[in-house]
Amino acid sequence: MKLIIAEKPELARAIALAVLGEEKKQNGYIEKGEYCITWAFGHLLTLKEPEDYDKEKYKAWNISQLPIYFENWEHKEDKEEYKKTQLKVIKNLLKQCESIIHAGDPDSEGQYLIDELLTFYKNKKPVKRLLINDNNAEYIRKAFLKMEDNNNFKSLTESAYARNVSD
Repeated sequence: MKLIIAEKPELARAIALAVLGEEKKQNGYIEKGEYCITWAFGHLLTLKEPEDYDKEKYKAWNISQLPIYFENWEHKEDKEEYKKTQLKVIKNLLKQCESIIHAGDPDSEGQYLIDELLTFYKNKKPVKRLLINDNNAEYIRKAFLKMEDNNNFKSLTESAYARNVSD
């Protein structure tokens, strides 16, 4: 099975209309042909706070501790219950699939949004990038023919990650 991870539910529905096969709606994803199509709701993860690294040191930090720096700012699950539920769906589908199609929006934030999930779950499976600017079924079918390796877009993820850390 190929897993498609869309940035939002409406994009997932548009992709489902564009691909061939019998459609089965599941809780948090759509099965269609050789694909399982799931989605995020914006960022499902957040960066850890300083106190997540060292509760005692940062529970009441002050200006003398700035700048706070960690070699790698890690992610954690968002506290919203509906986001946690969708994360479980994505995690389970990642275990079952043979490959992944990244269908985040075609900008740095869209790239980062899906890539942070793949990194969080330590994905080692092949990932292709599907760039969609139009939810029209014919346009989406053409976009499938132009997919590239997701690694070609790594710099977009890195720039969005840097922006997120600096915020």
